Amino acid sequence: MNNKFTLVELLVVIAIIAILSSMLMPTLGKARSVARNVSCVSNLRQIAQANILYASDNDEFSVPYNTVSGMGAAGDMWMILGVLCGASLWWFTLTFGVSFLRRKFRPRHLLWMNRISGSVIVVLGAAAILSIFFHTPVVHEMLP
Repeated sequence: MNNKFTLVELLVVIAIIAILSSMLMPTLGKARSVARNVSCVSNLRQIAQANILYASDNDEFSVPYNTVSGMGAAGDMWMILGVLCGASLWWFTLTFGVSFLRRKFRPRHLLWMNRISGSVIVVLGAAAILSIFFHTPVVHEMLP
């Protein structure tokens, strides 16, 4: 038995991952946006409270501030590089695990594992597609 992956197997796995990730992207984008808004409001509230406390302790003198924010393009590049390294590490870990386990099981057992994992992927994909059509809006309360 040949222990190497065929090109078709790799392309099918990549296609399935791409389809599942494309179905999840809109939902994750909305959740990320809501989380970012909540985090920003919380940070602004903490900054305002710290400024008020500083002013009350220092004869109503406010904290000086600098208008330059973030790291700009360098910060974006580090973020992209981090995502690339994380994805590569995950891919290498996953392929190593699969190749290691592939040698430990008989072909009949591998067939059943493939069927079970394929069924799980189909159910998750169907749930993701159905969640698009039967989406119930979530009401977010504004922070005081």
